[in-house]
Amino acid sequence: MLRVIREVKPTWVIGENVGGFLTIDGGLAFEQTCLDLETEGYEVQAFVIPAVAVNAPHRRDRVWIVANAAATRQRRAEREKENEEYVISSPHCDIVRPQEQGAREQTDRVGQFDEIIGDSE
Repeated sequence: MLRVIREVKPTWVIGENVGGFLTIDGGLAFEQTCLDLETEGYEVQAFVIPAVAVNAPHRRDRVWIVANAAATRQRRAEREKENEEYVISSPHCDIVRPQEQGAREQTDRVGQFDEIIGDSE
């Protein structure tokens, strides 16, 4: 997967694994995965979402790793700064309204996982 990420350089990477992934080799496999993505220029966030969160009849935890290209975030921040008065922000959604008349709204729901699973700590 890392080879493909290096070659394609997607803006977003979403990976899923079993709950035990967090403890393989004392957590080293998970840490190495996050380090590899960060080395490739991604900001990484991991979530544990149990199957019951989507109404499955069992717990079965799944580890989700969501990574976003850091350069993309920097460009977004620059765009927001240029259009400051047209940006509405909340913890779960940013709506950017460019100055051009008739431009369509762009919605970014990066934080939607927080809303779905709540604070896991």
